[in-house]
Amino acid sequence: GKAIVTFKNDYTGSAEIEFTIGKAAKPNVSDTTIRLDHKVATLADVPLPNDFVWKNGNVEITENRITAIAVYTGDDAGSFETTELTFEIIIEEEQTPTEEPKRDGLIWLAIGIPSAILIIGGMVGVAAAKRKRKK
Repeated sequence: GKAIVTFKNDYTGSAEIEFTIGKAAKPNVSDTTIRLDHKVATLADVPLPNDFVWKNGNVEITENRITAIAVYTGDDAGSFETTELTFEIIIEEEQTPTEEPKRDGLIWLAIGIPSAILIIGGMVGVAAAKRKRKK
């Protein structure tokens, strides 16, 4: 391109300057990692930043960590050397705590020497043990 600069007021004359505006390498995205807290079926179900679409949105997601290519489609897409960016998708599902198995039957817990607690189906009883003393 060319620009002509014309001087005003106390300055006279003009100057012609040639310049080239190059393309940027790629669209500026601050973070290319996408974290989800739930499983999704395909890439099309994974949200992208504005003006991006998945290159192949039909890809099924079968793992909790994958990479995939998205294409920038904004009005200024022609200003970049490449419009494709690789995104990392990480699925961090909330883990469901496992339940403790229910325990039925008798459980004896020794508390000191002279006594024990007996737990039967949620009922608690205390049994005292008598010791014989040696004389």
